[in-house]
Formats: sequence, C-alpha cells, structure tokens
Amino acid sequence: MDYTNALIYLIAGLSTITLIDTVGSIASRKLNFKYIYLIPLSLAAYIVIGYLVSKEYGLPAGLLVNGLMGFYDGTIGAKLSVILKANMGLNPEKANQLSKGRAAGFMILVGFVFALIGFLLSRA
Repeated sequence: MDYTNALIYLIAGLSTITLIDTVGSIASRKLNFKYIYLIPLSLAAYIVIGYLVSKEYGLPAGLLVNGLMGFYDGTIGAKLSVILKANMGLNPEKANQLSKGRAAGFMILVGFVFALIGFLLSRA
C-alpha cells in the first residue's frame, strides 16, 4: 500500500501545529489573551488529519499519524510556546516544566482520541 498521502497529511498536521504554536504564542502575548483559548484550533487540526488519514488508510494509520502529531505538539510545540513566551497564565517555572516533555504523553493520548473521532466521522 502506498502511504504517500499519509505522509503528506502528517506534514500538513505538523505544519498546522507549528503555525498555531508560533503565531498563537506571539499573538497571546502581544494581544494579552490566554494561549489556552487556541485549543479548539489544535483539536480541529487533530480531527481533520485523523479524518483524512482514517478515511484513506483506516484507524491504525489515523492513530499513528495523530499520535506523532501529539508527540510533536507536546515536545517541540510546548518548547516553542515557552521560547516565544506565550501567555499561559503560568509562572515561568511551571511553563518551563511543560517544555521538558511532560506534556508529550498527554498530547499523544489527545491525538489518539481525536483520531478516533476523525475515524468515526469518516465512517458516517
């Protein structure tokens, strides 16, 4: 089976997460709103990518791609938000803990849950 499209979807998902983390971090600081308000955008990205991958390749591929997105979001994405000083409403020490991979496991689970939602939507 050709997984070229799955790779394209993964790259699109990682790019979207990077864009949300980067632009969102700067905007939350400059416009003084909490970074957490951008969660619906990230979750929408997980659902869309989960839907696209699951529709074409099935649930296991959707889980894999979204799990990789979650790992990226919980490590590199969290680090970007700390480096760019996102308005997280946390003290610097707590924010720094997020960037040390503590969020990675949780975000992988989030990726799995939203891959499942995308999968269910692809079957509707």
